[in-house]
Amino acid sequence: MTSVSPPRAEPLTPFAIEPAVDPDGTVHAVLSPQADLPLYAGHYPGFAILPGAFLLDAADRMIRAAGAGTGELAEVANCRFRAPVRPGTPVAVTLRPDPEATRWRAELSDEHGLVATFVLGYTGRP
Repeated sequence: MTSVSPPRAEPLTPFAIEPAVDPDGTVHAVLSPQADLPLYAGHYPGFAILPGAFLLDAADRMIRAAGAGTGELAEVANCRFRAPVRPGTPVAVTLRPDPEATRWRAELSDEHGLVATFVLGYTGRP
């Protein structure tokens, strides 16, 4: 049986992504979601927050923007949302490659602390 990956949709660009890469391969960037994005309207009425799927997608896009050459995203091995991200709040992102595996560990924080952590697995080594 042949495995076929679904086509990737063109990502929305609600973020300014400017990754910097340390000599050890760690990626640092800041997400700057616009406060007036339409995606806030229905997520959640009366208490708008940035959807977690956008944070996850942004982490994946930052790895790719940094030229990490990791192949295709194959798994989300761990995903924890710890705090809401309100409209217009900048989010600092740190992505660390696991040199013994095909995974990246992501930590996302705002001015109040940690908002999400992910472990993303790829088809190629970091």
